[in-house]
Amino acid sequence: MKTSGCIHDGWLVLRKPDLAFDVDFLYSLLSSSMMFDQFSKAAAGSAVKNLNIDKVKKALVPIPPLAEQRRIVESIDELMPLVEEYGRLEDAREALDAALPDRLRKSVLQMAVQSNLVEQDPADEPASVLLDLIREERAKLIKEKRIKVPKGGEPVIYRENGSWFEHSGRSIPVYIDDEIPFEIPEGWEWSRMDSLCRSIQYGHTSSASVNGSVKILHITDIQNGKVAWEAIPFCKDNPKDLESCALQIDDVLIARTGGTVGKSFVVKSLPEQPSVFASYLIRLSLVNTKLADYINRYLGSSWYWQQLVEAASGTGQPNVNSKALGKLLVPVPPHAEQHRIAERVEIFMTLIG
Repeated sequence: MKTSGCIHDGWLVLRKPDLAFDVDFLYSLLSSSMMFDQFSKAAAGSAVKNLNIDKVKKALVPIPPLAEQRRIVESIDELMPLVEEYGRLEDAREALDAALPDRLRKSVLQMAVQSNLVEQDPADEPASVLLDLIREERAKLIKEKRIKVPKGGEPVIYRENGSWFEHSGRSIPVYIDDEIPFEIPEGWEWSRMDSLCRSIQYGHTSSASVNGSVKILHITDIQNGKVAWEAIPFCKDNPKDLESCALQIDDVLIARTGGTVGKSFVVKSLPEQPSVFASYLIRLSLVNTKLADYINRYLGSSWYWQQLVEAASGTGQPNVNSKALGKLLVPVPPHAEQHRIAERVEIFMTLIG
């Protein structure tokens, strides 16, 4: 059954002479950059360009013999799959180039937390000494009722007869070899993030204002690891919990929801005004701030991101809560080695750019 139709007046119809052109050659010719350039120069109009019939008629057209037109079409048919494949490969290469710096950064940080970035020194004071000091400080804070007793008691991870165990309070030690992702050398220790912190705390909920006395930091204010404090808005209200949610130097902030979930930042400077952090951020207040720089590097490693993906919930917008962050496994090197790691990381990051 035949049907009738018409075209919109935004199109021009070229009807080829039966003997002058092979229709496939004509299509290829009109698709060429040579014809596009001619039509682009001939098009008129400031807002919307248009091309009329007279200008199309004046376009110069190279006309090879009909037999050669057909050979040209055959060659194009052979080459186009190769061109399309090249295009796909080029797109993949460009995507790889764009992702490579971030992958390299994560690889360097993963090497750092796996003890593969710098050599170990047997003379270093082991990480167990630092963790003992942290436990003592946490016990003091619990006694002063400044932090709560962990449910089930303070967890301790230790190795015995080649296997890893976790012990809390008076509970029976739990075998956790299946949780340990890689070997760590003598002098290193495993810890839960909870055990390294005074608190893991959600931020303050408030609308932003151009005026006020207390600034409020949002995740969008953190760009390329920096904060322009002079541009940070104020809280619309005056937080009653200002003392508990006031930002301090070496606070570690983590985005807890949305497309930036898991993004981290260590506070290294503060404005003159008191400042708090917004509710879409979670703050890790470390017991010992000597760990702040190392924890920041840990939070860029592939191991951290692997744990975060497993802990994140939500189908629309992924999110992670303070309980999940507290259970993160952290490989802790001796403090002296943390300094060597920091120096080596800075060298690599400068090279990666």
